[in-house]
Formats: sequence, C-alpha cells, structure tokens
Amino acid sequence: MRKSQEPFSVIVACDTVIEFGGEIIGKPTSPEDAVETLKRLRNNTHNVYTGMALYYHDADQYEEIIEKTIVHFGDIPDGVIQDYVDSGAPLRHWLLAEDMLKDGVGSILVQNPFYGDRKPANQFRSSLLHVSDLFVMGAALNAECNHLFSWTEKLGYGPFGVSGVSMGGFMAQLVGASAQRPVTIVPILSWTTASPSYTEGAISPAVNYPLLQAQLKDPHYVDKIARIPDQNWLDKMHEMTAKNGDIEAKNMMRILMDYFTSL
Repeated sequence: MRKSQEPFSVIVACDTVIEFGGEIIGKPTSPEDAVETLKRLRNNTHNVYTGMALYYHDADQYEEIIEKTIVHFGDIPDGVIQDYVDSGAPLRHWLLAEDMLKDGVGSILVQNPFYGDRKPANQFRSSLLHVSDLFVMGAALNAECNHLFSWTEKLGYGPFGVSGVSMGGFMAQLVGASAQRPVTIVPILSWTTASPSYTEGAISPAVNYPLLQAQLKDPHYVDKIARIPDQNWLDKMHEMTAKNGDIEAKNMMRILMDYFTSL
C-alpha cells in the first residue's frame, strides 16, 4: 500500500531478532545463511525478541513494547532443515517484501487465526481440532483484514493488495474476494479451493473422517443439515457417493469446501 500526501497520525514499526550466545542474529540474507543459522541453533536454547514502537504524531508521544520468548530447538536432522529452507519460509520477507519497499510499498503481516501465537493451547501445530475451526478462521481473518483496510485507508494509504503462501495464499483469496474495495490478490502456491487438501492431500489424515461418517448416520445431525436454507448438500453428497464410491463424509467435505472456499 502506498502513502498519500495527507498528514499521518500514527506510525507503527515492528521487528524481530534472535539472541544466541550474546550475539544478535537477524533475518537470513540467503538460503545458505538460513541453513547455517538453523544448524547453529539446533540442540540449543535461544531468545527471540519482538519489538513494536508507536509514535503518535498529534500528541508527539512515543511508546515501545518488547517481548521476549525463550525457544529450544531439538536435534533437527540436516534433511529437515534443508526442506524447511527450500520451502522458502525463512526468506519470505526477502523474496516478497524488500523489493516492494524499494518502490515505496509497505505491508502489514497478519498472523492467521489458529496459527502461531493464535493457536488453542491443545492444538498440535496447524492441525485444527474441529472442522468448524476452518470456518471460524476464515470469518475472523476476513473481519480483521477488512478492519485493517478501513483503518489504513483513513490514514491515507492505498491502493491495497493481499498475498500469502500455501494456506496463507488461499486465505488471501478469501480476504480479497470479500473486500469492500478494489484489492489485488496474489496467492502463492495456492489453489482456488481447499477441497483437495482436506480430502486427498497432506491435511486429509488430520481430519477425523470416521467421526464425521458416524455423524452423517445420525438422523438428528442430518436433520440439522437439511434445515439449513438455500442448499442441497445432502442430495449432492448422495449423488457424489453413488458416482465415486467414496465415503459420504469425504464427499460432504468436498461439497462444503467448494461451497465455502471455492473462488
């Protein structure tokens, strides 16, 4: 987003660094640097410092916040480190953000609900505990990003674009499609529907399909689905099951993913 010529009211600046053995380690500058840093940190404990500074122009006031997180790395195999670096995750700021900054384009990094610090305490990594969490995730991110669009627009920024990688790219599509203003959408390594990921891909084993199948045999549960207005999901499910021979639960997941996430 670009800044207009209107006077600003608030400046927000954030950054994160690692401290290890008394040395400050910044973000990697190359894939080789990322591999070397991760190998240094494995089997050790390091500190992660995240700082945020706010300057209120109208009141000429300054505020800063610094948070420390203690992180321990186990014995991470070389192959896992290389796979992680090859995914591009450690270099996204370098690949996606730095060239835009040179052109005067700023960015806000939004942490997806149910990821990172926003995970429920008993959630393992990115494996959602409930199917409904996926819809809560999309609704929450939509609300938050539309609020950010309105806030930054009032500060004089725009036009806007949204981007993300993998699931983040898909969520960027949802946000852009529901925005109340023109928004450029740049999904990376993402598809137009989450259906294959949840029924055939890497996320599929994390879904408790036996439980969902049992629910679809419960007349009370099926009646609740049938009462949802303006849909024919049950009829579609039976039709798909007759054609592909898959279990009803997976076909219902395909239908819901296409209905709620297909762009």
